Amino acid sequence: MIAYDDNGNHTVLVEHNISYPVDLAVDWIHGLLFWSDKNWNTINVMDLNTKQRKVLFKENIERRQAIAVDPSKGLIFWTDDYNNAIERASMDGNDRMLFSVDELGLRTVRVYHNVAQPELPNKCDQHTCGNGAICLPKGNSFDNEGKPQSRIGLPYSCVCADGYTTGKEPNTCVLII
Repeated sequence: MIAYDDNGNHTVLVEHNISYPVDLAVDWIHGLLFWSDKNWNTINVMDLNTKQRKVLFKENIERRQAIAVDPSKGLIFWTDDYNNAIERASMDGNDRMLFSVDELGLRTVRVYHNVAQPELPNKCDQHTCGNGAICLPKGNSFDNEGKPQSRIGLPYSCVCADGYTTGKEPNTCVLII
């Protein structure tokens, strides 16, 4: 496994005892790199400063796909394709928990920390879609500075709730009888 910097220089991070890395996650607070290896059915961790590495999980690890970390809480999450689940543990390998999921083929898991989310206006606070409709803000309707993007149309969508269907007028819903 090789890392490149902005100038095109590279550093070999992992050269031996690696087969098929599926996903990577970086703990930017503690300087740790996590990866899952599909062929060896392991989840590994390496200290990016010392280059010391270890296998974090190797028991009951089958067909792992994706990993994500929450460094502020010291947690690692990964998908379990075999059991249709998401697992969670402390980043030191303790306190392992399995959460069943009904979805088949779960391929990714992400952690979105509230501190890292942009402060953007919610257009659904300023607009109602009418009876039987649900207002859904469009996540890509603002640029990086929080200004509306005109090229995508309205910064929200109105969808009909269960038991309603689309009406004749735009953004209206009618009760199904």
